[in-house]
Amino acid sequence: WVPLPTQAPGKEEKRTDARTVKALSFGHWPSVVDWLWIQALQDPSLQPVAEGEQASIAPLLQLATDLDPAFFNGLYHGSILLSIVRSDGLSARDLLLKGEHFRSTELPGYPASFQDDEWRGAAGIPMLLGYVYLYDLEDLPAAAQFYRTAAAQPDAPVYLKQMSQRLRTREGQYESGIKFLTQMSSSEKDPELRARILKRRDDLYLGLYLHELNQSFRQFLQRLPHYQSLSRVPAKDLNKFWMLYRKKFRVAKRDPFGGELQLDESGRIKSSTHRTKVFGLE
Repeated sequence: WVPLPTQAPGKEEKRTDARTVKALSFGHWPSVVDWLWIQALQDPSLQPVAEGEQASIAPLLQLATDLDPAFFNGLYHGSILLSIVRSDGLSARDLLLKGEHFRSTELPGYPASFQDDEWRGAAGIPMLLGYVYLYDLEDLPAAAQFYRTAAAQPDAPVYLKQMSQRLRTREGQYESGIKFLTQMSSSEKDPELRARILKRRDDLYLGLYLHELNQSFRQFLQRLPHYQSLSRVPAKDLNKFWMLYRKKFRVAKRDPFGGELQLDESGRIKSSTHRTKVFGLE
């Protein structure tokens, strides 16, 4: 009926339309959903997919949950198969976003018995989304959003509420990322991989340093009457304010990693130290 995908690695198969399947199944689409779920569970491919590739079970799970948007097992456990078993974070994200839409907009209209029986673990959808965004997609701001959603649920564990509070601010996001990479580096035995992890952690340290420095500089500018009186601040005046700020607060010419600190055209403090974006944080 809907065979396992046979596309070449790295290529997505054209998505089957759920309305067409419902029409051709003559009302027996729930059986199609069960059959697709069985195929997904019986898929012998357990190896993680390469970057940019899609897991073979992803189209099956997408079609099953298109046919039945209330299919909790397909949404939740299917995304676990995609994310943790197959390392297909993008497909897991798409499945979970569909589940989160149903949970937040449609589930409240269902009978309480259905919610208790079929969707007892509803809070796990945004929590798993937070996991996928953080660990698979390395987008910490998006992860923080869904961890906050999960923490707001009545049965959310205490640790999740505490983590949600830390991730509420940009500083907390940086600190959480630094803590996570520090823990990763301490358990990594491969010297080359450990060095790469520590480099990413240093990028976060520098990002946090620049973020806090920019916050402080903006607060300093807001307290200057001369700055407040200007409708447009020329670059030369911004540099004068920057020099005044550095002298007042004894800010060094270089960041802790040796890079030169300077203002860009927008008045934001930058560093010449090369760094890459980590966890979606600048």
